[in-house]
Amino acid sequence: MAWNAQLLLARLTGAPPLLEATKGFLDGWRFGRVVNVTAGGLAYADDWGTLRNSANSALLALVYAKHVGKEKGAPYACWAQVRERRGERESQGRQSEGRESERAARVRASECLRE
Repeated sequence: MAWNAQLLLARLTGAPPLLEATKGFLDGWRFGRVVNVTAGGLAYADDWGTLRNSANSALLALVYAKHVGKEKGAPYACWAQVRERRGERESQGRQSEGRESERAARVRASECLRE
């Protein structure tokens, strides 16, 4: 079953096994157990559609975070935000970014982790 459909069914039915399976999928992405990670920190499942896969997983993490609430969902929301920024950097190329842009991304990520 597609992970987005599984999360939608979990939200509609309240079935804990579906929610736990989605959490397991996201943990695999968060901790790099089921994906490759670039030197810049972008997680990807396959060489084809790397940003698409990463963006879809980040969106799934945000929806999951909203569903489970702020306390349980905060790590997933933060991971998604940091992942999205890393994907932007990877697609634009690090040469086009200056020191100020890198510092701003780190500050935003650290603020997310403090919340």
